[in-house]
Amino acid sequence: MTFLKTLALSVALPILATASAGASVFNLIGNQTTVSVTADLAGLGLTPGTIGTATADGADFSFGITGGQVDLGTGDALIAHDGSGVSLTDGTSTATVGDFFIDTAAGTITGTLNGTVRDVEFFTLGTTTTEGIQVLISQTLGGALTQVFGAPDLAGAQFGFANVDLALAPTPVPLPAGAPLLIAGLAAFAWLRRRQSV
Repeated sequence: MTFLKTLALSVALPILATASAGASVFNLIGNQTTVSVTADLAGLGLTPGTIGTATADGADFSFGITGGQVDLGTGDALIAHDGSGVSLTDGTSTATVGDFFIDTAAGTITGTLNGTVRDVEFFTLGTTTTEGIQVLISQTLGGALTQVFGAPDLAGAQFGFANVDLALAPTPVPLPAGAPLLIAGLAAFAWLRRRQSV
């Protein structure tokens, strides 16, 4: 029995390796991105909050990953966080940023402003450190913070560090064009063998 298991594995592993080599793009199936905020929001008179499915633990804000893909060959990732975000208020005015979409190839985090304005570039990605990937305030967000809250120009300032916790699912590998013909041939061969033994 051990021999049969070893034989089955020795046949299955090369097939799986070939399939995996062909599928270097993996779909994201969940988990979360956590951003540890290092910007002095309180010093700016701003109080952050969560919107949608986002959660907060002190200065750490977590956003559920709702989809996207990672290319293991290039390391490029597209990561969606629909239905979650952050609100900022100074007691008089409130702004929301959410539905974050991370594009590591472009080095940007875009999203929706105040629930209506889509594809706004909120952050750019900086260097990777032991604390995570540096998240920097974009010119667009910096300008909005100045306009809405009277904050100084924060474009390029560090907002915090992001850590992405990914779960991957392999993208289905398409069968070779001749696979249906091969399967039909094997079925016919099995039928003939069975007929001969009867």
